[in-house]
Amino acid sequence: MSQVNNTTELSIHLGGPLSGINDLEDVIRQLEEDLPRAMARALEEHQEEMVAAVVGHRHQRTPGIKQVICPRCGGTHFHRGNLQQVGILTSKGKIRFNKFGLRCDDCGRTIFPFAPAVGRHRATAKVEEVCVDLATRMSYREAAQVIKLTWNLEIPHEDIHALVQRHGTAMQLPQAGRGEVQVLMLDSTKAPAGKKSRGTDVFLAVGLTDRQLLDGRPAVGKLPVALVVSDSRQRWEQVLSDLNPSLVLTDDDPYLVDLVHRLFPHAVHQLRLFHFPRTLGNMLWKDGVAKEGRLPHIEKLRHILYLDPLPWAEERLQLMQVRFRRKGWTNAAGLLQRAQNRLLAFREHPDRTLQPARPHTGWGHLATSVIERQMREINARSEIGCHWSIQGLEHLLRLRIVRRLCPRQWSSYWAAFRRSDDAQTSLPSAA
Repeated sequence: MSQVNNTTELSIHLGGPLSGINDLEDVIRQLEEDLPRAMARALEEHQEEMVAAVVGHRHQRTPGIKQVICPRCGGTHFHRGNLQQVGILTSKGKIRFNKFGLRCDDCGRTIFPFAPAVGRHRATAKVEEVCVDLATRMSYREAAQVIKLTWNLEIPHEDIHALVQRHGTAMQLPQAGRGEVQVLMLDSTKAPAGKKSRGTDVFLAVGLTDRQLLDGRPAVGKLPVALVVSDSRQRWEQVLSDLNPSLVLTDDDPYLVDLVHRLFPHAVHQLRLFHFPRTLGNMLWKDGVAKEGRLPHIEKLRHILYLDPLPWAEERLQLMQVRFRRKGWTNAAGLLQRAQNRLLAFREHPDRTLQPARPHTGWGHLATSVIERQMREINARSEIGCHWSIQGLEHLLRLRIVRRLCPRQWSSYWAAFRRSDDAQTSLPSAA
């Protein structure tokens, strides 16, 4: 590569001697306005000289100049193309200038050979962390607006998208050993991703490790075991096959029920009590029961699950099932029949790592707010924006889950990133 020496002279007329501090402020303000223009002019003159060296007269290139090749057709003959306005960020704001283009004589495509050099800006590791953190909670455009208001930096939303994909690939969920997770929660939802109009499956598995005090309040240790966004369930099942939980909690999704039966035949399977009364109401609605008639049965089921002693609870569930069949409510009766072995598992097989003792119930996990909250976060974030790519959505959701459930891993990742050489790389500008 040849060296192009370019010198830009800047002359500022002050208009007379300085008489006070106000005159000095005017000079500083004038410098802040003139310096970006001088830098922009220098960048344009540098490109102009390089374009003249590449194009030359009748395509005779100057020796030493790197040959430009068209990425579409491989041609090497160009003439001057269009100009495109871009901007780079500096500590004094954005500098806007024209980016020079070359038009291929063979295929007519306009390329910008200087884009990698003049279309990039520096971003510190802290700015990258803030951008990624904001992008996991709001749209990329909203994250860019927040960065502009709080940091006075104009980072294009395309750059924030690139950051999410890069760090989403690098950050992984914590690796759980086969015997480390004894209590496992599974859930799934649909997200607007992939080629299917109905969306793509999102599977989440969260392990509950132990009870601990967090800011003086009792909390359950949460370990995200698996997060899979895919149309195929093979990868999801492969991740879960390495686990050996003693208790698995799911909703009444037929696929999850069958999954637990196949992968964890020796584990206790407990249906989530939060979902089941509402599901019974839906089944009664399908059987033609009015809302006023459904509510008493829902409340009665809650009383049986939470308050009745174990022998009475089993007997009253059987009587409720028989009563529904006599009335012709086959959907509701079938629901109780399919779930009868998984509704009261927390009574028969108590687990002391989750909930304190309660009257008649012993030990058991009565709420599923741990995974329900995460699924609400997944649905809320995935519904922001247009249709996602499967890989892009998985990267984004992985960052969100680690940020929420693994704050120590999140902090250690960014601490290591700030010490690495990657923190000094530039962000590709979409301008």
